[in-house]
Amino acid sequence: MTAYKPRKPGSFEEAVTKMRDLLGADEMGVRVGVSTTAINHACDADQPTYTPLAVHRCLTLDVWYTRLTGRPGPILSAYQRQFAEQTRQMPVAGAPHENIANLSKEANDVVQAIARAMSEESEAGAAPSRNESVEIIREVDDAIRILEAIRTKHARNAGLLPADTQQADDNAA
Repeated sequence: MTAYKPRKPGSFEEAVTKMRDLLGADEMGVRVGVSTTAINHACDADQPTYTPLAVHRCLTLDVWYTRLTGRPGPILSAYQRQFAEQTRQMPVAGAPHENIANLSKEANDVVQAIARAMSEESEAGAAPSRNESVEIIREVDDAIRILEAIRTKHARNAGLLPADTQQADDNAA
């Protein structure tokens, strides 16, 4: 079932919806011992029936998702992003010229990792090896951290951080 209603980026609802769209509510429910309805209710915080999934169920789903896709679980990613925004634990962006240099380096590292995976040493037409894929993921994650730092800096400047963070900024001033 594909979601038609946009979810707030980085929210738990968006994460569960992404999983549901890829893996199916029935399969997710069986995996964690809840009904399909419970999975669907965890996807829409605007509804009176909204019920978030328990932490142990989220962990099980994220582990399953990671094993199937090789990517970090979306629920964990949502939690990490929200935690970082609310506690300001994201990497600190530097001056604009430093940001450009760091982002350029990280983007180049991603391109190089992909190029190595596609090199003549790899079998023609074969998918990247597990180790090559892990290296690509590592390099992409490094680039994402730089982008998140830049995003956080500019979200703070634009007054777009969650209310709790804004209040902490006002108290610190």
